[in-house]
Amino acid sequence: MKKNNYATKDDLKSMEKNLKGEMGSMKFEMKELENKLSDRILDTEVKILGELQKMRDDDAAHKFSHMRINDDIQELQDRVGKIEKTNSPSPLI
Repeated sequence: MKKNNYATKDDLKSMEKNLKGEMGSMKFEMKELENKLSDRILDTEVKILGELQKMRDDDAAHKFSHMRINDDIQELQDRVGKIEKTNSPSPLI
């Protein structure tokens, strides 16, 4: 006589229950992984934004420094021009 290899209704219900439990566990694990990944992404984003802000601040300070240097050069040129005008020899007539 041949043995029956078919699953019974109880076997199928038991499998369904086990699968639901495993799926729930997998969903929980996936959610944990998603949260960890989100945290890592946010941490990286914060670091990048911090670096970007530092670069912007440095650039602004650098530009301001150049403006001051340009102003100093202009002021010196004006002063030299005045000195040259006052100390230039008068034309002979």
